[in-house]
Amino acid sequence: MKRIIFLMLLLLMLFTGSALAQKYEYKNDNVNAGHIKKIVYLCTVPQSNAQYVHDPYVVQKVDQLVHKKLVENGFVPVPFSKVIADANLANNVNLLELNAKEPKKASAIMAGAMATYDGMLVLNILAYTTGQQYDPGYSYNTYETTTSTVHNSLGMPIATINTPTTVTNTIPPAIINNASVMLDVKLTDIKSNTVVFAYTEDRTKAAGRVFNKNVDPRGIVGRMTNVCVGDMADKIKDDAKKLELKHPGTR
Repeated sequence: MKRIIFLMLLLLMLFTGSALAQKYEYKNDNVNAGHIKKIVYLCTVPQSNAQYVHDPYVVQKVDQLVHKKLVENGFVPVPFSKVIADANLANNVNLLELNAKEPKKASAIMAGAMATYDGMLVLNILAYTTGQQYDPGYSYNTYETTTSTVHNSLGMPIATINTPTTVTNTIPPAIINNASVMLDVKLTDIKSNTVVFAYTEDRTKAAGRVFNKNVDPRGIVGRMTNVCVGDMADKIKDDAKKLELKHPGTR
C-alpha cells in the first residue's frame, strides 16, 4: 500500500509540474478602511520593467481580471481612464496637456475628480513572461521482493525464499517550460492619502516533466489577483465591522 501511495505521488509531481512563489502583504491597522466602496483602479507596466513583460496586451487582461474581482467582492470599480475622461469633459480641458503647462491647475482638477471616490488601487505588473528552466532530475528508491523456490535432489520444492531488493530509479535532467508573474499592488485611502493595503507576489510555475507543454501566465495572474483582492476585501470588511461597532448606523 505504501509503495502504491508513493508511486501515485511521484506521478502527480511528474504530470502537474511545480510552483515557486514569494508573497508579501501589508494591512495598515492604524487606518480604518471600512468606508471604502468606490475604488478607482489602474493597471500599468512601469517603464523600468517593460523588458520583463512579454505580452503587449497584459494591461488589458489584468484590467479585466481586477474589475471582475472587485465586483465579485462587493466594490464599485472605476477605471482611472474614465476618471480622466470625465474630468476632461467636465472642465473642458485635456489634463495631459494642461499638466505640461499648468501642473498646479491640473493637480487641482484631478484632486476634485478623485474626491468623489474612496480608494485608489494601483497594480504594477513587474513581470509577465514565459521561458524555460533547467530541472536537474533526481533519483528515488523502490523496494521489491523476489520469491525463489528451493528444490531437493529429486526436483521437488521444499522451501520458498523471499529476498528484498532495492531498485534505484533515476529521472534524468531536462529543460522544461515555465511562466513567471510579479505584481506589486497598493490601495490608498483617498481622503487621508494613506496606503491601507499592499501586496507583492513573485510566482513562477513550471510545466510537468511528462507533458512539457507551455505554461500560460494568465492562470498565474488570475490566482494572484483573486488572492490579492480577496485579502484586501477582508481588511475592508473587518474595518467596516469595527466602524459599525464604534459608530452604529454609519454604514
